[in-house]
Amino acid sequence: MELIIPEGINYECTGCGKCCSGWSVPLTQEDYERIAAIDWGKLDPNLKDKDLFRALKPNEKLNTPYTHAIKAEPSGQCPFLKNNLCFIHSQFGPETKPAICQLFPYCFNETPDGIYSTVSFISRGVIFNAGRSLIEQKEYLKTKFGQFQKLFPNHHPNWSQIKLSSNVPLSWEQYLEIEKTLLTLIQDTSKSLLARFLAGSQYLSTVLDENITGRPRTEQQTNVNLGQGQDVHSPARRSTLNPWDKVLFSTLYKIYFPRQNKAGKSWGQLHLGLSSFIKAGWSDSETDKLIAQAANLPWPENDAAISDLIYRFFYSRVFGKLYFGAGFGQLSLIAGFNHLALALGLLRLKAGSIAMARSSSIITLDDVVATIVQLEKSLGELKISPYGAAILELLLASQGRIRRFLALV
Repeated sequence: MELIIPEGINYECTGCGKCCSGWSVPLTQEDYERIAAIDWGKLDPNLKDKDLFRALKPNEKLNTPYTHAIKAEPSGQCPFLKNNLCFIHSQFGPETKPAICQLFPYCFNETPDGIYSTVSFISRGVIFNAGRSLIEQKEYLKTKFGQFQKLFPNHHPNWSQIKLSSNVPLSWEQYLEIEKTLLTLIQDTSKSLLARFLAGSQYLSTVLDENITGRPRTEQQTNVNLGQGQDVHSPARRSTLNPWDKVLFSTLYKIYFPRQNKAGKSWGQLHLGLSSFIKAGWSDSETDKLIAQAANLPWPENDAAISDLIYRFFYSRVFGKLYFGAGFGQLSLIAGFNHLALALGLLRLKAGSIAMARSSSIITLDDVVATIVQLEKSLGELKISPYGAAILELLLASQGRIRRFLALV
């Protein structure tokens, strides 16, 4: 199948070592046998008699190719990280490293019209768009896709059930036509990113109306629905949140940005189900306080580096089909896109919260980087139960709910 690569996305390892911290690296049985057979204490006294590996629990390895993990240091750093470089790599070459490390940060998503290649924004090289464009690396990406196939030989996502909304099916060809408009809208740099996502949400609402009524809207009606010439933060759009808005926003905020990020509790540990909403653990006052803080902390709309980073993060998810259907929880297109718009708002809240935690009145690029890295980890680790997906379909079907939230952040 054809390898399809996004424009404007670059990657080169910057050697910062930050990718090797904050999680317990998973190992296949082959990885474990290969790496555990080496006498690491003989090569580095700091590794002598150290318990470097652990067997995964049944729930950790369920539906994965992994059987073990490298034990992270108390700091969250991989014990094989030396001077910001991989000690396994330096001693024995890249082919000895764990399979997931060899593949990182490249990601692949099989679809009916080809393999979409993207990259993980956990990587600082990706964050800062360092090095050559992915398009220039096509031949190398093909080798990485071969590694992906070896690691996940049975990974063949089911795209046969994609839907516009919970009860409106879509063919893949119909989706691609809709995607053209969505990409055009979110690439419109004359508007803020919030306004672009609001326009995308409103466009999908228009498509749904046309599907239900069987009548295309007039250009005037479409322009009104897309909010042309309107500011997402205009006084006319300011509104308050209803109780269900707060349940949705506070639950996802708590899941995506946990208050404590413990080392070794990484992949496969986040679950979104019915109990997540029942036990959200947030009061209305806490949600109100978070949003009020954001309102008092101006967003750096004119910071080009911040704007470019956030755009690339969300563009990559749309391009890579990582927000709906087989790419994300089998959500419908509308629920999936509205979730992205919501995640954008939550990202702004979290970056503001980080800034305020250090007693700053200014949101910096570092605040946004820390937020995106955490969000990327959380989205990659999230397991959505059928109940969780059903609730998201219900709560994310409302374009008005997304508009209310974006108007407040």
